Amino acid sequence: MGELFDPCGRLLPLLHKIDFQDSLSECGPHCSCSGQCNNSPSLNSALKYPIILRYTPNKGISAFAAAEISLGSYVCTYSGELLRREAASTRLQQYDSQNQGHALLVVREILPSGSAALRTHIDATVKGNVARFFNHRCGGGNLELLTSRSPGSLIPRVCLFANRDIHKGEELTFAYGLPNDGAVGARKKEEIKQASPQQRCYCGSNECLGFLPRQNI
Repeated sequence: MGELFDPCGRLLPLLHKIDFQDSLSECGPHCSCSGQCNNSPSLNSALKYPIILRYTPNKGISAFAAAEISLGSYVCTYSGELLRREAASTRLQQYDSQNQGHALLVVREILPSGSAALRTHIDATVKGNVARFFNHRCGGGNLELLTSRSPGSLIPRVCLFANRDIHKGEELTFAYGLPNDGAVGARKKEEIKQASPQQRCYCGSNECLGFLPRQNI
């Protein structure tokens, strides 16, 4: 397979400012390299850079870079409970009824025909990693969420990469998806981290639309 990463493990499409929405194809245990080449950063490191957590007003616990992170670098995966669609819908209804904050992420990969989508539901509310503390930022944050598969794997890994140079002490954010009142665009992939109905956004961006993204599962 062609090289997607440079020798430092940085994603080449991001380095060269190429719009890239397809699922990544990483090497894995079934490849001739046994997953040890440049094309497998998410397999070889669960968390690439040190991250610190601290409380921020309105947003709660937030994540910040504890070191410089270069453009295109793999940061971590979004880990949690993998749920079927019905279970994810039930879980979201429970969270809404209890007015409970949560970290339920839904990733839709639009098929080339445009008529169907593959969905991955990950709930990191109880069982998850540090990525559940990455907050939303309207207009796009400093992280890009991409799916990744290796040969023999049906379920993708959901990976976060730096879409620009990130400085030490900077908050780590990504766009959860479209705002509540936005039209669904014709993207090949759409990330929706589910928010409670009409939950206000406090990202502080000049492009802030006022509310966190949400769509029905």
